[in-house]
Amino acid sequence: MQAIPSFTAGKALSVGARVDGPNRFVSTRQIRFGHCDPAAIVFYPQYVLLFHEVQEDFFQYGLGVNYHSMIDGSCSVPIVKLDAVFHRPSRMGEVVDFVVSIEAIGNSSITTSFKCFGTDGLRVSANLKFVVVDSAVHRTVPIPRDLHSRLEQFQRGASRRQ
Repeated sequence: MQAIPSFTAGKALSVGARVDGPNRFVSTRQIRFGHCDPAAIVFYPQYVLLFHEVQEDFFQYGLGVNYHSMIDGSCSVPIVKLDAVFHRPSRMGEVVDFVVSIEAIGNSSITTSFKCFGTDGLRVSANLKFVVVDSAVHRTVPIPRDLHSRLEQFQRGASRRQ
């Protein structure tokens, strides 16, 4: 398996995706028409898509991993377990913050907490488990050393490599 490629945000990184303290990554998103049902609230399966988008932001802006090159090259990190609680609805046009933290780093898995907050408080809370899969053989493999190091640094609150 190839080394995990680095990602440098440059000027494209805005306050919308940021490390906001030890083991705390925040991705700000606007709820769009395509996320919603006819009642103009987020149709619950759309949260899975939002979780994935936030996961990409987390890898790129939180860990400094070039997510797209990683997926194209050596490995992927699919969700294998998801447990969500829907606390209150999110409506079209609202801006919400997704907060990600790492709960556990296993041999080949990463267990995370995702929480979505609106102006009125917690909207959705979820625990997601990802595994590292070798793209060539489509099997779970140990987390590559450099990715494991980045995950540990984030979890401890140490500054990451650029």
